[in-house]
Amino acid sequence: MVKTKSISKYYFQLFLVITLSPATLTLQAQEGHTIANENGGRDYGIVYTDKLFYVAGEIIWFKAYLPKTLQYRRSLARIDLVGQNKSVFHTQYVKVDRQNNGSGYYFIPYDFKPGIHYLTVTVFDEDGNFPHTLVYHPVAIYNDLHPLDTATLNLVEPELSPPKNIPVNQNTNLEILMNQSVYRPRQEVKLTIKVTDKKGNPLPANLSISVVDKDLVNSYSQGLGNFSKGPVIRKSFLVDNEIAFRGVVRKIRDSSLYETDYLAAMIREEGLLRLFESYDDGTFEIDLPYFEGSRQVQLLGYFEPDLLMILDEIIQFPENMLQTDLVYTQGILDYLELSRERKKINQLFDQLAFQNLPYPQPPESKLAPDRMLDLSLYEPFESMEEFFKQVVTPLKIKKMKDGGYNIRMVNPEDKPYYTGVPRFLIDGRFIDDPEVAVNLDMKSISRIDLFYFAKSLRRQFDQFGNSGMVAIYTKEGNFHNPDQLNIFEIDGGLPATDFPIISGATPDSEQKIPVFRPAIYWNPSVNTSQNGEVALSFLHGDDKGTFRVEVLADCENSEIVIAATEYKIE
Repeated sequence: MVKTKSISKYYFQLFLVITLSPATLTLQAQEGHTIANENGGRDYGIVYTDKLFYVAGEIIWFKAYLPKTLQYRRSLARIDLVGQNKSVFHTQYVKVDRQNNGSGYYFIPYDFKPGIHYLTVTVFDEDGNFPHTLVYHPVAIYNDLHPLDTATLNLVEPELSPPKNIPVNQNTNLEILMNQSVYRPRQEVKLTIKVTDKKGNPLPANLSISVVDKDLVNSYSQGLGNFSKGPVIRKSFLVDNEIAFRGVVRKIRDSSLYETDYLAAMIREEGLLRLFESYDDGTFEIDLPYFEGSRQVQLLGYFEPDLLMILDEIIQFPENMLQTDLVYTQGILDYLELSRERKKINQLFDQLAFQNLPYPQPPESKLAPDRMLDLSLYEPFESMEEFFKQVVTPLKIKKMKDGGYNIRMVNPEDKPYYTGVPRFLIDGRFIDDPEVAVNLDMKSISRIDLFYFAKSLRRQFDQFGNSGMVAIYTKEGNFHNPDQLNIFEIDGGLPATDFPIISGATPDSEQKIPVFRPAIYWNPSVNTSQNGEVALSFLHGDDKGTFRVEVLADCENSEIVIAATEYKIE
């Protein structure tokens, strides 16, 4: 414990070095003034983050506000973390509630390349899936594990502190009342938030609250903040409530655009088949039901198997998007050194940030076969042909003299056989050539599912199951045919989780595990009562110094207000 205490003392001292930038936050907030329209609602989007800048290994906590002038019905917003070269590092969909906002988080990998990145918010028109990017929020990300040549580094001077209260308009008042101004480590911090109109009448509001070390707030001198407002949205449309993506389809043999009513998307992990169509210009649009994690989606055609499908770039970047590089102040260099020390402490006590994040639950396959064949219950067979010759099933496989196979599926309701060759799935992917499936090593197969009742085939595979369906599962579960095209990884949402609260004993008790966090508290989903008030509390950690409480209020009158106050830990 002696080593830990010495590190913490060093930590406290260095945290006081980084200074603040008043003009940045004031400018960002003032840009968020209410823009009136005919309906009286806010007609622009917002991104609000818990901190100004981040370091690899930390978590970006964010909240996205959609324009209140848009129409919602359990809608989704797509959030991308994008580099200045327009490369997408992370995608997730967040659910937008009736208060027109949704929140999420992103763990920054330890090997993340430092630079200015953007959190972009995109929504889709339910009628045409037309993507509309509402906000581009710049985020500075550093990496304390990347070596820096401080001798040649061009350090800039930080700016002065922002005011304690940053008004956005003159129609709404936001107050943060602390029960005391000085606390001790591990003490409970209590506060009350009040929102009123200009006449002093209570005003209900939805609040986002962040508490960070004061030395981290607006130490950046490039005009960046933790709040960004998007452009005015002139039109109103119904926002999609499914995961949407678009693309174009061409024939491989001549690259011509392909138009058809019979295309399908197979979600590998769930066994769901969704039909879609392409238009006369070869473009297509697909909606998938909300899911968490990622899914492998295979696109395929019914009449024309020889197709190449390409997904479109969804994010539409403005021509005047901010292009800037990371800047370094002496305070930021000190913070990076502190961050390295904090990583050592967290690793020592097994408190790495990502360990608190929930993982998406693996989906269950929704395929319902008419018969399941567990191969572990049978004696080994040399070939699939021999297996289906000995085991009586509707699937019949016969090798011909020319080396090919005659593969048929019995129609039990209208014998003898379905027309054509049954289609094969191997580990959730359609295989164009059925002989690839028939020639699999039987020792590698764990299960074979058969689909042969017409009603079952139609319900699960539509016209793609007209000749019967065979699903094969290998023991490894990751069969991949290198010749198979049109397989894409699609990102969905992330499991909802709360900011990890600080827990532990009071200062009077023995402290066994230190808690050092530059971000003390984050809560994007606080609602005031009808009297415009809410009281809340949180436990502070072991960091000492001055800490800044900032509140963004999305008020019932469609106005945005930001206010801040401070408290000390001694």
